[in-house]
Amino acid sequence: MSDLEEAERLEKKRVDDAIDAGLAFAGLRDTQRGFVVQYLYVDPVEWMSCCGSYCDPCVQTIGRAVQKTRELLGMPWP
Repeated sequence: MSDLEEAERLEKKRVDDAIDAGLAFAGLRDTQRGFVVQYLYVDPVEWMSCCGSYCDPCVQTIGRAVQKTRELLGMPWP
């Protein structure tokens, strides 16, 4: 394995571990991982608005997972 491949593998593991921690922090199951991945690099203004329809999970709960994940990865929260 090249140094670049090893670095990419370690970065993927770092991101996966942060997502796992974000999901746990927000009380979400791994089945909601796709939501966190989808919104991780998107400005929350574009998606984090509760519609009041009692969705499960609510976008605000997903937002907590995304925010924790970004915090763990050292990414700013806009």
